[in-house]
Amino acid sequence: MQNLINHFIQKKIITYERIAEAFEVVDRKNFVNDPNSEMVYQNEPLSLGFGAVISSPQIYAIYLSLLFPKLFPGSKVLDIGSGKGYSMALIGTIIGPKGKVYGVEHVPELVEESKKALEKDQPELYKKGVFEVFEKDGFEGLPDFEPYDAILVGGACEKIPENILLQLKPYGRMVIPIGSPNTKQKLTIIDKMPDGKIAIFTNKQAKFSSLMSLEDQLKI
Repeated sequence: MQNLINHFIQKKIITYERIAEAFEVVDRKNFVNDPNSEMVYQNEPLSLGFGAVISSPQIYAIYLSLLFPKLFPGSKVLDIGSGKGYSMALIGTIIGPKGKVYGVEHVPELVEESKKALEKDQPELYKKGVFEVFEKDGFEGLPDFEPYDAILVGGACEKIPENILLQLKPYGRMVIPIGSPNTKQKLTIIDKMPDGKIAIFTNKQAKFSSLMSLEDQLKI
């Protein structure tokens, strides 16, 4: 994994030391189906079953870099489509024991597996209650604990989901892939102003799975 981290730094995919440290501390093998696979530390997505995937490390590095200005000690973060919790673990190590990462995942088996993976990989942060995972529809977000400093949406949407945007704090940031299914989407950065207006920026194009209902996902 260290070679991959060095590559990301060299290519300026990672430009913040805290993000590099997070990738060093969090072990990806704890969040995949086969921890002994030779693909664990490769820059490739891997299937988690149930139509879900753990994205390539590069995708997480890009997400974290875009969200980093809002990932300060004590910040509150929402991770929609949290899978087995890899991105939650990375974020938790950045924001520290006073922060909070809420995961939303609609596959019940992955919810339970993510709790076990987070406890194994980051026992101290887990014990302090930094991580909470909920079995819910990602389209709803998690209004019970709003507002959030940062929101990561792992699945693509055709347009900005207004109900999730409402859960963002003033000065907060959401990163979400926007675009049609079966095409490359634009990774989109949305900053909320104090008056509720938003500023929208686009980053790289990439292919993401769509945010979808559990019924549709299980058909994949």
